[in-house]
Amino acid sequence: MFTLGEGFANLFKGGLGGGGAEGGGGGSSSILFLVLMLAIFFFMMILPQRRRNKKVKEMLASIKTGDKVKTIGGFYGRIESVKEDLVTIVCDPDGIRMVVSKSAVATVQNSDVVNDAEPSK
Repeated sequence: MFTLGEGFANLFKGGLGGGGAEGGGGGSSSILFLVLMLAIFFFMMILPQRRRNKKVKEMLASIKTGDKVKTIGGFYGRIESVKEDLVTIVCDPDGIRMVVSKSAVATVQNSDVVNDAEPSK
């Protein structure tokens, strides 16, 4: 019966094939393959997400009074006031005021950064 523990032990001995003298150098190549896959995963998935999060953080930090924004709920408006983590948005033409969190701002007009918290359609 093949168990998971035996599989890991065989992997480090010389691969999953058989476990004897014929699998001499396979362990180091499988570990190298695993490290290579993790490096590819890091550079393809994690690093771009970190860059995107940094740009969104900079966009939210640069919000100022008068900016035209769209929230993650789909409301368009103009920033009336900015406090630490809260933003007051005036929706034109009705003049309705909403107080939302800064993280609820999806886009700022004239900015190429988009907040990923926006619900997908």
